[in-house]
Amino acid sequence: MSKSEPYLPPQWAEATLGEIAEIQGGIQKGKKRSTSLPLRDVPYLRVANVQRGYLDLDVVQSIQATDDEISQLRLQVGDVLFNEGGDRDKLGRGWIWTGALSECIHQNHVFRARIIDRILYPKLLSWYGNTVGQQYFFDEGKQTTNLASLNSSKLKALPVLVPPQAEQIRIVEAIESYLSRLDDAMETLERVQRNLKRYRASVLKAAVEGRLVPSEAELARAKGWEYEPASVLLERILAERRRRWEEAELAKLKAKGKVPKNDKWNAKYVEPAGPDTSELPELPEGWCWTTVDQLIAEPLANGRSVKTASIGFPVLRLTALRGGTIDLSEHKIGEWTAQEAEKYLVRSGDILVARGNGSIRLVGIGGLVPPLSTPVAYPDTMIRICLCDGVEPRLFLLAWNSRLGRTQVEMKAKTTAGIYKVNQVDLSTCLFPLPPAHEQCRIQSEIERLFSVGDASMVLSAKSETRCARLRQSILKWAFEGRLVDQDPNDEPAEVLLERIRAERAAGNGKKQSRTRRVNTRSATA
Repeated sequence: MSKSEPYLPPQWAEATLGEIAEIQGGIQKGKKRSTSLPLRDVPYLRVANVQRGYLDLDVVQSIQATDDEISQLRLQVGDVLFNEGGDRDKLGRGWIWTGALSECIHQNHVFRARIIDRILYPKLLSWYGNTVGQQYFFDEGKQTTNLASLNSSKLKALPVLVPPQAEQIRIVEAIESYLSRLDDAMETLERVQRNLKRYRASVLKAAVEGRLVPSEAELARAKGWEYEPASVLLERILAERRRRWEEAELAKLKAKGKVPKNDKWNAKYVEPAGPDTSELPELPEGWCWTTVDQLIAEPLANGRSVKTASIGFPVLRLTALRGGTIDLSEHKIGEWTAQEAEKYLVRSGDILVARGNGSIRLVGIGGLVPPLSTPVAYPDTMIRICLCDGVEPRLFLLAWNSRLGRTQVEMKAKTTAGIYKVNQVDLSTCLFPLPPAHEQCRIQSEIERLFSVGDASMVLSAKSETRCARLRQSILKWAFEGRLVDQDPNDEPAEVLLERIRAERAAGNGKKQSRTRRVNTRSATA
């Protein structure tokens, strides 16, 4: 055996797929027929139905075919299916027909391999094609501009390893045993991940309902000290907001050379409307209901739409909204000057929300602007929320993106041409449960602690999933290297059965018997 040849375990043989199976292409959709034979509808498998390691039969379409075509292409239990087209890494993808439908054929982009005389277990062939054979399909596939394909000649030439039939039984049993345990492990990991997502939602729900940490009122009673309820904090926020407005108005009057003679100038101030609490749930002691309008330091504002340019000022893309934060690297260069962009500069601690989206689940989602190293503006696809001092931005954002906030935003969103949108008025009337200032900090710290525990578990779960996937590949690799089960020198060598099939074929078609490509019939002790 030359160094370039792969190792064959004792009693194994190597053949081509065309030697051990009958390869059959499928029916062509839209095919014009010259026959006058009647047509009837029959279910057929498309490339989308034939996945790697399973068949997706949720949507099985029908096609018209003659009885002769149906008889020729009708799938039988144990037929192995291979996709012949699609992305290059999907060539040869497939699985086994188990008779899920009483009658079914396949399209011309799916090949059927019907194994001769049970020389190889269908599952072994399919597992082989989905793992070891993938390199062959990748190398031999023909690539066009947007599509890779594999013809029947290349599929027939696929090198296939054939173990002794008795050993095949042991291999299949071992693989199924290992993969069953891996499937159970994957189901457990998926359940863990679902529970972790519910865990995050439960943490946020407890936080906005005041059940995550002891309240300031409880601590004050236990310790015998005074505390500032949220209602007092809100009064201070509203007073500060009015003061800032008055300063701005006086600055405008001064710039015009006007001096106020009385207090009528500040009568223009509009006090932000508070919530109607008559039907709202009761909050923990010391908390109070507010509206977003009461908590913002300046009116909500859209960004500005600008054309992309090679020279200009950076402006965020909507895709910068990721996982509750703003990815500052997700920006383009807008066709405007630094002076034009100044009004729309984002600041660390700002909250930007999506003004519109094709999905109701994403419209209004917010992200916190992290510390900035370089200035960047925000676009018209976002609305900026700038909170007053005394409102913890991270806690506000978590509540905003929680079920409490999402329910309100989704109820207020309007749809036009499939795009859901919200505006400043919609968002400013959203309700927010305000805890006392110190309690906000404790809630935020506890959320971060619990989330860090959940995140660590999620990372561990993801790593375990990766290990399971790798172990799955390793199990199949070991199987086709003859290392998964023990070889038995008493097993009939695979070449004996191969030679018998070749002889029968040669006798049947009058051709000479094909020569063995390569055989290893060494004893198990060699």
